[in-house]
Amino acid sequence: MVARTHQEGLGGDLLLCRKSPPSLEFPPSPEIRTLDSGGSIRHLPNKKITASSFELRANAPEGQKAISYHNMKKPNILNIPLFASMALLALGGALHPAKAGEAEIYYKFYSYYHATWEIEEETEGKKKTYTGKCHGSGGGCNIYVDEKETSIWGFDPKTKQWTGVGQLEGGSRFVMAISRPPGPTFKPGMKFTFTGTIWHPDGKMHYVTTTQTCIDADTTRSVMTGTDQDGKAIPKVIRTHKRKK
Repeated sequence: MVARTHQEGLGGDLLLCRKSPPSLEFPPSPEIRTLDSGGSIRHLPNKKITASSFELRANAPEGQKAISYHNMKKPNILNIPLFASMALLALGGALHPAKAGEAEIYYKFYSYYHATWEIEEETEGKKKTYTGKCHGSGGGCNIYVDEKETSIWGFDPKTKQWTGVGQLEGGSRFVMAISRPPGPTFKPGMKFTFTGTIWHPDGKMHYVTTTQTCIDADTTRSVMTGTDQDGKAIPKVIRTHKRKK
């Protein structure tokens, strides 16, 4: 409903529009200033203002559009803790978004790697055996460490891939991504493709692709091939990972 009221010193009626029941109040202000129809500044008495039941209509007469007040009430300071709590809850939600959807699915799937592994590696006929460990984190990531590599893997929301960033022996660094999970859990015969780039301290780059096959619940076999920055093939690396009991 539209109500008409008169405030002394404003020089005329203000058109006010009925709104919803009282819900929000403002603290008292030392003074309120407005312009009369002649453009002069007028000082209104010190009042406590509430945005409870009226708002100033945009088509109010000239000289009355600056500031108005109506239905004055005492501010309810008991509402302040409630407002503060709501703000903190909203901020907390923004800083710590809940894990859901693809990120959670990927993490659950690739938790298969959470174990201690015995690794047999073969490069150009030379073989060696070493141990690697992978564990999960509270942030939904996999952290992997062996004598040649330290890396962290997690869901990339931009590429929608399980992506790893790591450091290698000798100071090399890599970024690698794994193909989407082909099923809800690891099963014998499943194949995964890792693609990425390795940057070396001498300025060389290797573009690599690794095909990993799940042999059984505790064994995988990987074959890594690739080229350098000039297109020359790099040595093939074959690794067999066996879960240690």
